[in-house]
Amino acid sequence: MLVNFVYPDLMANLTNSTYIKECTILAPTLKVVNNVNNHTMDFLIGDKKIYFSSDSLCIEDGNMEYELDTFTPDVLNCINCSRLHPYKLTLKQGVLVMLLSQMHDYR
Repeated sequence: MLVNFVYPDLMANLTNSTYIKECTILAPTLKVVNNVNNHTMDFLIGDKKIYFSSDSLCIEDGNMEYELDTFTPDVLNCINCSRLHPYKLTLKQGVLVMLLSQMHDYR
């Protein structure tokens, strides 16, 4: 697999952040990124911990209340875009996590 090629001896270097930063796997879509992450997580030792995002909407004044029924939990959980966190995040103890944040200027 690609992970073994890019990161030989990953298990021995799992806690070495410099080792992880030296190479990067670029993927054309978020679906491929998720597949690579899931594959990597599967061969790491340890119990998985699964975290789920919120799957409901905040109802405030000004929302289009008549359209809220179209946003079911199934629809919300299928959204996969670069500005939103995944609906389901699987982690194991000791795994490095990279958080990306985009700063907004709301002037």
